[in-house]
Amino acid sequence: MKHRVKASKTLILFVQAMGLLLTMLTTFLGALYIFKGNYFIAFPISILFVVMMYYLVSYFIKEKEKKKRKGYPPKTYYFFVLYGLLSMVVSFFVLHCVNVELFEKEEIKKIGLLKLQGLEEFHKEYTISYNDFCDKLRTNASTLLSNKSPENVEKLKAPPFNLNDKELEDIYEYSPGIDTAIRMMKITPLRNDFKTKQAELLENKEDFFSQHKTVLESWDRLKISATISELNEKITADYSALNQTLKNLTADNKKLKASQTPYLADVLIDKPLLLANKHLGLASLIVLVLFQILILLPYFLTQGRQYGSN
Repeated sequence: MKHRVKASKTLILFVQAMGLLLTMLTTFLGALYIFKGNYFIAFPISILFVVMMYYLVSYFIKEKEKKKRKGYPPKTYYFFVLYGLLSMVVSFFVLHCVNVELFEKEEIKKIGLLKLQGLEEFHKEYTISYNDFCDKLRTNASTLLSNKSPENVEKLKAPPFNLNDKELEDIYEYSPGIDTAIRMMKITPLRNDFKTKQAELLENKEDFFSQHKTVLESWDRLKISATISELNEKITADYSALNQTLKNLTADNKKLKASQTPYLADVLIDKPLLLANKHLGLASLIVLVLFQILILLPYFLTQGRQYGSN
């Protein structure tokens, strides 16, 4: 008899441990997805709710074991209400985790990779644009410099050349030739300015795109939400900065041809209500019921106090 009681309590403890572990994991991931990868919010939430539910279920088990004929004391019913409220909040995070993992993961990966592709496209187009501009500027400057007419000199002093009298004099006196002079004194520094502005946005393009692609394709749960959020912000910021640089350094309204709109498609990884509404159905209900059964299973498995009949 004692062996059976001991085995029963061991089973209850095991089930409780598994239930709490699963609760902590799914609550943590659900919160991590909602709060854009913020560990400092997700981790305390998961720990707090798991600890509270552990103590409440443990309390219910003890009360069941010593339950009197007239029922539980009033305090216990208040705790049942508290547990119900906690369960609703925890279920919110658990359901979001399940919706993301089972129903939305592939869509999130697809949209995330599209965002990365768009960002890469902006930077490639920017590089092509400034190189094309510099090549044309070099050709046009060399043509104008080959004829020292007052009209040509005025054009060289105006945007986008912006050459002053000293620079013009140095170019004309440069022994290797005018074409080499304009390249060394104007085009190379201008290319470096374009590259510097781009490097301020992406210090190492290859590593950036490689690392973010790996996070998306391998579904790195600890980084995926933060990565999606970062890409959204970076698409808007880089698109604006690259266009502004092209405008400033070319002294023209030159800008990227690609639009950022197709790459700002929304994902539902941090929108639990919209995602729940999208996948609302029998599967969602089953998940929540199974979750509650698992958490309360130790309570259901606990043998209540027995009373003999008189």
